[in-house]
Amino acid sequence: MRLLSGCDLHAENVIAHGGSPVVVDCETLFTPTIPPSPSGLGQALDKAAELVAGTVLNVGLLPGRGIGLGWRGVDSSAVGMLPGQQPLLPQPGILKAGSDEAHIGTTLIKTPISQNHPSLQPALAQYWPQVLTGFDEITGTLQRLDAAGVLQARVEAFANCRIRVVPRATEVYAEVGRMLWHPVSLHKQEPARQRARDLLAKMAVNVSSAPSDPAVIDAEIEDLMEGDIPFFSTLVRDGQLEGPRGTHWLPRRDLAETAFQQWRSADLKFERNVIQASLVSAYINDGWMPDGASLLPKRVRAGDLDRRRRRQAAQIVRGLITNAIHGADRSVAWIAPVLSPTGWAVQPLEQDLYNGTSGIALLAGAYLRETAAGRADPVAGLEALFAATLRTLDLAEAKRAGLRKQGIRIRPPAPGAYIGLGSQIWMYLALAHWDIKGGNWLERACTLAAGIPEAVAADEMHDMLSGTAGAIVPLLALARKTADERYLGMAWQFGDRLCEQARRKEDRAFWSHSQWPEGVGGFAHGVTGIGWALTRLARETGEPRHLQTAQAAFAFEDALFDEEEQNWLDLRMLEGAKTAAVWCHGSVGIGLAHADLDPRLAHTRTRKIVRQSAAATWRLGLGWNHCTCHGDLGAWELLEQAIGAGEGPEGLSSEQLLGLILTSLEDHGPSCGMARDAFAPALMTGVGGIAYQLLRAHPDSALPSILIPGGSEF
Repeated sequence: MRLLSGCDLHAENVIAHGGSPVVVDCETLFTPTIPPSPSGLGQALDKAAELVAGTVLNVGLLPGRGIGLGWRGVDSSAVGMLPGQQPLLPQPGILKAGSDEAHIGTTLIKTPISQNHPSLQPALAQYWPQVLTGFDEITGTLQRLDAAGVLQARVEAFANCRIRVVPRATEVYAEVGRMLWHPVSLHKQEPARQRARDLLAKMAVNVSSAPSDPAVIDAEIEDLMEGDIPFFSTLVRDGQLEGPRGTHWLPRRDLAETAFQQWRSADLKFERNVIQASLVSAYINDGWMPDGASLLPKRVRAGDLDRRRRRQAAQIVRGLITNAIHGADRSVAWIAPVLSPTGWAVQPLEQDLYNGTSGIALLAGAYLRETAAGRADPVAGLEALFAATLRTLDLAEAKRAGLRKQGIRIRPPAPGAYIGLGSQIWMYLALAHWDIKGGNWLERACTLAAGIPEAVAADEMHDMLSGTAGAIVPLLALARKTADERYLGMAWQFGDRLCEQARRKEDRAFWSHSQWPEGVGGFAHGVTGIGWALTRLARETGEPRHLQTAQAAFAFEDALFDEEEQNWLDLRMLEGAKTAAVWCHGSVGIGLAHADLDPRLAHTRTRKIVRQSAAATWRLGLGWNHCTCHGDLGAWELLEQAIGAGEGPEGLSSEQLLGLILTSLEDHGPSCGMARDAFAPALMTGVGGIAYQLLRAHPDSALPSILIPGGSEF
């Protein structure tokens, strides 16, 4: 399909049959390649988006998450769409049916289970190496045919075949058609038609494959008025699309020749990396999935720790520079597995701290700071990369401001401390605290803070990662830094909102979400992070309600502690894992949160939690991968604090712990979960956070924690 420029092979178009997949609908071969429209977010991002659009991801077989309304977070791919890994979908329905309060509203329904898989519980991660092997083998076969001079003729044999091209998603036509057939639209047809013209023309500005010719748009509308979906087709040798009612779109070109030359010039190593990285998109959680292949060394190499630490950090930073995609406008981008509020997808990095450009900017600034202090080895090109990350963030903020100035409504970004505006505010506060020259960091943080109320109003997550709780502590830090009480007022208001949205059972509080309707524990998504943020807020506001809700959240957390397991239950109920020992969903985040609220461990309860969390982390949390979110460098921070407080595992020293992690990095190279062989620059889920934590491992480093963000450092 990569050779033939196939697309649209989603879960309803490919069915497993024995050992072979059967393509049900094979009409969308030789799809014309049209460069994406300029995003306004930088030439580097546009270049990266074009690279992704031209890869095997475009076929539709590989996992990926939808971003459009109605499909947000859904993986509709043929080899993805796994049961238990799909979000609940909003759908109109009758609420309070059977009562005098019945009304039409939005209900959440389960995504239908795909019927195309080889089993009811497909073990995708287990078989992923065979997916890669299959791609390698077929690519090798095609290359041998090409070298023998017979492949091109086989592709050209399609010249007189008629193909279908889908320039707009069927869902777009369905929504516009529904609007045109509304009784009000039928009563006043011309205003409705003009509205449809405007919508389809506006789509063409942003989606390069969508027709922009007014004659084609009018013909599309005529088809929709007859209850039909507009249809575009062409002969492979012709390439110009024949649209509805005799219209045409795109210039003539031989699509077989174009597809063949694109395959010949493809970077197939890059394509393979994209396939490897796309596995993570099939899973809705944070990419943590122990596979039984421990990375823990059998023999730990001790000694020379500082030189080894510096070397590993420098190698990672050089990798960031090598893998960067640059634009002529001095912007920069990377392509990697990215977690957004809609789920995982392989795409250009966005602006957040968790796995985006803000996280890389923070790492680059920290590395330059540590280099200047003599605690890190110089890396050529890092200053230029740091400037490029800031330039890229400039462009994104300018784009958002420009759209608002034009009165264009856009979906608010998330407010969270890792994915969202809170994360970018915290990053700018760090740069201001380090007195890094070259930008008015406080002013930029304040500009971003102005958008948080709208972001919170649209938030449904509540959590630290991307939700309302994540905005609170960065705002408190901004209030301290600027002495502007508006930001304290915002944080207070958001704390009140969390208190109102909390669900209560006995003395416990939790927050519902479509993924976890009965609540979940942990720092990134659950009660621990929300309780931590509310406690921080209560110490600033003195508001009893905030503290009481925080304590109720911690009571929910306490109830999750399993005495037999000596760890906290993971309510995600992942297969084969009753508890978790990571930052995002387990003992690492729980221990760090309580240690931050009581840094001297003055309370017996805090000491007990730190001791229990450190023991669980030492027993269960090491060896699966190296990242900070759900790997060794997150575990390192908790264990290092526990050792310093005298509550670490018996006989474990800081030197032994660092030696263990360095040996693992040296033996295996940095590994970051399911996409372990793909380059992932992210701060929390990729190699960026590994480098950051290695910088913090120097005894004189004063870099702030990225696992407990925006606390008292500023």
